[in-house]
Amino acid sequence: MTSNSISHGRTIRKLVACGKMKVIVNVDKEKNVIEDVVLKLPKAGICHCNISATVELTNDMISLGHLKRAIKGLRGHTCTACTSLRYKQKHKEVEVTEKYGESQKSCPDAIARALLEVQEELDKKETKK
Repeated sequence: MTSNSISHGRTIRKLVACGKMKVIVNVDKEKNVIEDVVLKLPKAGICHCNISATVELTNDMISLGHLKRAIKGLRGHTCTACTSLRYKQKHKEVEVTEKYGESQKSCPDAIARALLEVQEELDKKETKK
């Protein structure tokens, strides 16, 4: 991000096995493109180090103009802890909250879904112009 650009962030809440994750997707308002992603995790889960590295690599890909490739690489991965949480939600052992929704397949999958959601919003705005 250059010092002259104007950006805003969109916070998307996702439920993962390690807790309630906030995915903040920052958008350059002038260029109407995703700039980067920031994660807020409620606690240092088992894979906190791995997800931090994943976010860094994702931001590198975004800065190089490879957003779609980053999303493709992040989507669909499954985590056994998240799978267990999804099972518990399905069988009403854990509540599905409106704010966070159903558990995601994994942290990378949650990041990909948040990026895709924001990109689709940007594409709709661009289409309306």
